[in-house]
Amino acid sequence: MDVKKAVLNILFFLPVLIQAQPDSASFEQLGERDFKNKNYKGALENYNKAMMFAKGNSKLYNQRGLVEFALKMDEEALRDYSKSIELNGDDHEVYYNRGLCSYFLKKYENAIADFSKSIGLMPGHANSYVYRGASYLSTDQSKNCVEDETAAIKLDAKSASPYYYRGLAKYKLLDYYGVIADLTKAISIKDNYEYHYYRGLAEYNIKYYDAAYWDQVKAIKLKPDFAPAYFEKGLCQIIMGEDDKAIVQFTKAIELKPEDGKAWHFRGLSKKFKNDLPGACEDLKKAKDLGYSRSAEELEKLNCK
Repeated sequence: MDVKKAVLNILFFLPVLIQAQPDSASFEQLGERDFKNKNYKGALENYNKAMMFAKGNSKLYNQRGLVEFALKMDEEALRDYSKSIELNGDDHEVYYNRGLCSYFLKKYENAIADFSKSIGLMPGHANSYVYRGASYLSTDQSKNCVEDETAAIKLDAKSASPYYYRGLAKYKLLDYYGVIADLTKAISIKDNYEYHYYRGLAEYNIKYYDAAYWDQVKAIKLKPDFAPAYFEKGLCQIIMGEDDKAIVQFTKAIELKPEDGKAWHFRGLSKKFKNDLPGACEDLKKAKDLGYSRSAEELEKLNCK
């Protein structure tokens, strides 16, 4: 009787015990939940567990790669994306993800190859054009960048990124009016300190000094620790004849980035314009020591000892 009862109890609880056994799908669901909630460490742990049950699942490798990328484990992410592609080479998303990882690792040629593969599989994927264009920009292929960002804009005109990268490419191509047009559009979509900074550079190059000044003011407001904007603001103030104010801006740039010989050089020039020759010589010597070659000529002109 006791034996019969024990057997019945086992049969009764067996489905529950079977259902409670962990499997790949359950850990995958937990990983997706954690990733969505930005609990990346938890997501990685769950995807690692899911892998124990399904090592041939290409989707899992891609998902774990996304988590690793979010955790800045870039080399690990690259390996997982590559494994996913090895198991299934027809998913444009994995090529895009691997390309993005390579882009941030500055492996631009690899990135270009992956974004091209993604575009081949999914020609309507705007971000593949955006980041292939950005990769072209980083390898001095500015015209190719302009073409890709233009294609991205045709697919998604509401994103600021393609206007930004196209603007940077036009800057390299010396198309300053084109830069201003593109970055003005980017700013209208999403305000960003870099957009104002680079638009200010273009404005400075076509002698729109007042506009350049105010763009650097805005860049500083959006990112107060961005040294290049203080430097460019100082250049505008030299042109405007405001040497005292320029010195303040170059000093701030130096505080934020003391190894920037150019900032020391131009602070030295501003001091020269104010007839502070000892101060000018001191700054120019520092600029020269930091490797800014133009300072040697100024030191000679001022007969600095």
